Amino acid sequence: MAEPIRRWKHLEAYTQAQMEEILVAKLIATSARQIAMFLVILAVVSAAIVAFIIYSMTLGKIREIAVLKLIGTRNRTIAGMILQQALGLGLIGFVVGKVAATFWAPIFPKYVLLEPGDAVPRADRRDADLCAGQHLGHPRGAEGRPGRGDRGLK
Repeated sequence: MAEPIRRWKHLEAYTQAQMEEILVAKLIATSARQIAMFLVILAVVSAAIVAFIIYSMTLGKIREIAVLKLIGTRNRTIAGMILQQALGLGLIGFVVGKVAATFWAPIFPKYVLLEPGDAVPRADRRDADLCAGQHLGHPRGAEGRPGRGDRGLK
């Protein structure tokens, strides 16, 4: 039925399988863009947080840094010490996060599968398999489809 309609000018028609393919492709494209945007925002926010932590660690140790400068410590050594402290804190945070994720992972589902039928409201889902002019529970609406009739087995 979709092919004759498609031949008419200015009209497009799709079969259910084609609509499912279009929906899946759109969902994949949308989720890929959302993941990319999330990663960009995550990188920017993470860099800002790390910079703020290093800055606040440095401000909190101004006296210690001044003493190190007085005894002749090079700037490179002081910067290395600050970066080592930041790296240590980052490593501790990673370990704590990994342990927490390991314990909490079984609580959450690993994969979520969305099927095209999930987008249809439940009330309409029963009628989705019927052709035009057929009614739910009508004996002629179930012809030719096994398991769709409303008549009991004899």
